[in-house]
Amino acid sequence: MDKGRRGVRCVIIGVLLSLAFSVNVQAAELPMASLPDDGGSHEAEIMSEKTMWRYRTYKGVLQKRLWSITYKRWKTKWINC
Repeated sequence: MDKGRRGVRCVIIGVLLSLAFSVNVQAAELPMASLPDDGGSHEAEIMSEKTMWRYRTYKGVLQKRLWSITYKRWKTKWINC
């Protein structure tokens, strides 16, 4: 490789490196949304899933299965009682 190409290559690499290290990244500071003050407690409310047992008689055997009222789906398979 001749000296001319090597010099051009060094200049290009130097320019690219200087651009890469000179880029400044700043985080934008956004205003926080304010919530209305209701004067009450600001604790999280715990919500539980609502379920109920469903029963059936299958081939003379009483069985039960847990149904999620909240998510409208079965939680278990049929279980003999």
